[in-house]
Amino acid sequence: MKLGWACMLKLLSLCEREGICFFWRPLDPDNQQLLGMYFRTPTGVPVIVLDESLINRIKTARTVLAEELAHYWTVPMVDHMNCRVDDPLTKVNVWRDESRALRLATNLLIPTVELVAALNKGVYSHHELSEYFMVEEYVVQRKMNLLRIDLHEQMKLREVAPYIAELFLGDMEQIEQNEAS
Repeated sequence: MKLGWACMLKLLSLCEREGICFFWRPLDPDNQQLLGMYFRTPTGVPVIVLDESLINRIKTARTVLAEELAHYWTVPMVDHMNCRVDDPLTKVNVWRDESRALRLATNLLIPTVELVAALNKGVYSHHELSEYFMVEEYVVQRKMNLLRIDLHEQMKLREVAPYIAELFLGDMEQIEQNEAS
């Protein structure tokens, strides 16, 4: 449990560094569907609130906090609450904002370099990785899916425009080889 709080404190220190006010409050005591929220006060101060039920659920708290931090970084100004949205264009924008935030949160919680280090140490199963990174198992699954998507996009780029791929990906491979030696 001490490891979990140490990991949580790293995220809370990010909030402090970014000037984000952080609070634990009861958000949705009946339904337990609203676990966190990010908004700005009328004067523009960023605020993140996590449901107080997460205090003893560190993995979930870290996951929700990382997602709310990602909203802060990906949507600098919030002028609405993403509750029920009927307009199709607004739904697309909300979906896009959520997708960006989930990707950033996942990469914040499980950096690829650290994932590779864990795998090299023999930490393989989703459960083991969940414990290693102090996140919910679905975050591990999301990270694996993101890596799969990224790899697929790289391969598609190599097939469709190999000359462009070589300009970008070839340099990256050379850099990685130089770092390894």
